[in-house]
Order: sequence, then structure tokens, then C-alpha cells
Amino acid sequence: MPTLILFIDALPFDDLARLPRLAAWPATARLKPGFGYSINLHGELFAGKTPDQLGFFGEWALDGSRAPGRRYRRILPLLDRVLRPYVLNRGLQSLLTRRYRPGRIMPNLPLGWLADYSLIGEKVDSPRFPAPTVFSRHPQLLRVPTTGLAKGSRDAAVTERAAQAIAGGADCLYVPLIDLDGIGHSHRRSGPQWAEHLGHLDEWVDLLADGFLARHPDGQVYALSDHGMADVHGAVKLELEAVAGRPGAGRYHYFSDSTLLRVWVHDQTLGPAIAGYLQEAQVGRLIDHDERRAWGISDERFGDFIAVLDEGLCFKPSTFARNIPAAMHGYHPDVSSQHAVLAACGAGIGADSLAGVERTLHVHAVLERALSRPAA
Repeated sequence: MPTLILFIDALPFDDLARLPRLAAWPATARLKPGFGYSINLHGELFAGKTPDQLGFFGEWALDGSRAPGRRYRRILPLLDRVLRPYVLNRGLQSLLTRRYRPGRIMPNLPLGWLADYSLIGEKVDSPRFPAPTVFSRHPQLLRVPTTGLAKGSRDAAVTERAAQAIAGGADCLYVPLIDLDGIGHSHRRSGPQWAEHLGHLDEWVDLLADGFLARHPDGQVYALSDHGMADVHGAVKLELEAVAGRPGAGRYHYFSDSTLLRVWVHDQTLGPAIAGYLQEAQVGRLIDHDERRAWGISDERFGDFIAVLDEGLCFKPSTFARNIPAAMHGYHPDVSSQHAVLAACGAGIGADSLAGVERTLHVHAVLERALSRPAA
């Protein structure tokens, strides 16, 4: 059956009222995202799989067997100490990793850690992705490309491409509108740039939905996001090494994404001190085993400890970035600002069409039903 999927990166449910055309669609749902970032949330949306089921949490994980610097394990710590100007350190890292995974973002890893961490998280459109997705199961679902487009102006160009595809008769289309996320990171959710782009998105979504349903009266349109966004108001300096000493083989390792911390403990005598620090730091929350299992992040490979910062805080520096963004996501899924959107309109869509859809994990089944509908 004809289906149009409009993906709006980082649109919070709390901002839905600022898109009055979209908010007026007959069915809308507030979605709690899973823990983590888009690499896993897209796995929930488009494959219906948790990190436990996919085998990765985040893009990078402790895994020396596939690490980009594994051949230079002995000299990397020395180079890390010698190349103290940041630009020299990052320059050498770029040289060492230029052939590692082309096209993927390298984090702010110290040189000495390049032998310990591997990029194992896979995007849903990658042939390496470990589970079937709506894209692999439904090859008729055409994806409007974003390659070659300038950041900040991609959504306008993608909308134009999508409108042309609809006018040309496309009846199964995926349209990624991805600029809002970057606008938030650079300019804040409370800034005028964010508000202006919301207005454009409301117009573009309305234009594409109306055009699609005019062409395909028996079609359905879904608009969805992966997470929300919150303005950042404070930086947190991680003091873990002051408590547990330097990380390393036989001791412990840690990886601090902007809002999340993962710790692998090898020397169990260090466990109590690390746990005590994470519980007493009063800038975040240590996720216990039961909650990890409920959110699908219980796999021991993801870390002995996982902690999430309070809303509005980011690590500075982190092993993902040197500085903090203007706005960020990846906070606890219960936080309202992090909630995502699912909206639907078209043939057969009513006010109760999305009843019971409460998590990003539930969206995959909705899309599968839409894409699998028999022809009228």
C-alpha cells in the first residue's frame, strides 16, 4: 500500500504544538526513546531491536581485537604524552585512522586508547547491520538521498527531491529531514534558529503529506523522530581517575559520551570505589541492573557500570567531543525533553490508530503493518 515516512531528526514531542499543521494530524503519540544515541534508537525505530538484541550500545566499545591502533599498542601512550598540543594529537590520530572506517566520525579518544576501542555500532542502512530492517525487508521503500548537501540546507533540498519523486509517482518513500539535530547542537533548542526551522518543517511536512495523499488517496503518511533535545547549561569534568587511578589493562576502562558514561572494571577491588564515586557525584544517575534489563542494555559487554548525566549537563571533555554542545540528547528516557514524536494521517488513520505506541521500540511494528498492507 502507498506509504510515506517522514523522519525528523531530534524533534521533541514537547515542541509538537509549535508545528500546528503536524499537530493537527488525526493520530499522534509521545514516544520514550531508549537509552543512548541515534545509532541505537534507529535500531529500535526501524528494526524493533534493543541494544541487547543488536549486540552494541553506542558506536564505540571496548574491543582491542578490532581497534584502529592495535598495531601501535606499545608506542601510543608515549605519543599521547609527547604530542600535547591538541591539534598535533588529533592530527596524528587522523593519520592513524584515515583508513579505519571511512565516512564514520572519529571520537575524541586519547591516542593511547586507540588500541582498546573499536567502532562496532552499525547504522540501519549499512549492509553490516545485524538485523532485518524496514529498509531491507521492503526494497520498494525508496530513500531520498542526503549526500552532497550542505548542512543547514539539506532539509529544503530533500523536501524538493521528495516532492519531485511524489509527482513522478513514487508510492513508497522514506524522507530523512536531519538538520534540526545539528541546529540544536549549535544554536540551542531555545534559540531563534531552532524556532525558524520548526516553522519550515511544518510547511514541508504538510506539503509532502498533502501531495502524497492527493496522488495516493489510499495511502498513509507517518512522521516520526528518534529523540528530543535539551539545552545544555553546565559542564561536568569527570574525576574518575582521581578515585580509581589511571585506566588500563588489568585495571579498568571508561568511555564518556557527551551524556553517558560506561565503565569496564577488570580489577574487582576497584569496583566499590568507582561505584561510590558514580553514586555520590550528584551530577547523574547510575543505572542499576533491573533498569538496564528493562531498557535492553543489560549486556555485560556494554560495561559493568552505565551512568547518565542529569538533563542539561555534558562531560567536558568527553571521549566523544572536546567541548560541550549548545543542546544535547541522550539523557534518561523518562525526561520529557527527550521524548520523540510519531504522527500519522491518511486512509484508515483515526484518533486511536497509535494507541499503545509509547516507545521508539514500538514504531517498527507500526511501519511494518503500513508497508505490508495489501493493495487496495
